[in-house]
Amino acid sequence: MKLICGYCRKEITSETKPRFCPHCGRVIVMPGQLERSKLQDRPSARRRLVRQRDDGGSAASHIGQLFSERKPVIALGLLGLMLAVSGIFMVRFSFPTGQMAIVQKRYETAHNELTVVRIALERFRRDCGRYPTTQEGLLALVSNPGASGWRGHYITHLRSDPWRTRYVYMSDGQTFSLFSCGPDGEAGTDDDIAAPDLSAEELAPYLSLDGVGNETGADQKSGIQEKIEAPQN
Repeated sequence: MKLICGYCRKEITSETKPRFCPHCGRVIVMPGQLERSKLQDRPSARRRLVRQRDDGGSAASHIGQLFSERKPVIALGLLGLMLAVSGIFMVRFSFPTGQMAIVQKRYETAHNELTVVRIALERFRRDCGRYPTTQEGLLALVSNPGASGWRGHYITHLRSDPWRTRYVYMSDGQTFSLFSCGPDGEAGTDDDIAAPDLSAEELAPYLSLDGVGNETGADQKSGIQEKIEAPQN
């Protein structure tokens, strides 16, 4: 009996029906021994047929099947997932830029307002010979607290800082401390913003008077415009 191995395609000569190929060692299925319908009924055979079919396909064919009419839900789900991930990345990398611009603007506003108040305090000291006390507070720059020589008002209004917290002012009449509590609204923390330390040369244009006692330097009274409730003493 002569047979051809279905795997290695070599000729097999045997007196009886061989079970294994003497060349490649694989099982030989003789005609009529196992029909295709029976082969497909066996679970192991079905898995082997599916694996052989999948191994023969390409990646492009699998992607094509994914977007075929049989799997529209999966395709739409993947598309939605891709859009969601891209949206998250867009928000993640665009939001901080705008947020940082807002924070920077608030810091600049606080610094400018502290500079205006600092100059107003120096004008008060020039006229009254001292700074307003802690009890008098910054309100002494708007209305006369009863100080001799007061020539205000030195600013038009008092206002809170950009984070809606009142500026902190403390003084014994000779020295003072002026600062903003910063974003956290608490005094004594790392984000406090202190009033700038201006030199005599920088203050001179704002403190000069003409022959009859009128201001000749840059007018800073309109630098703080928004009115708020005056600090409680």
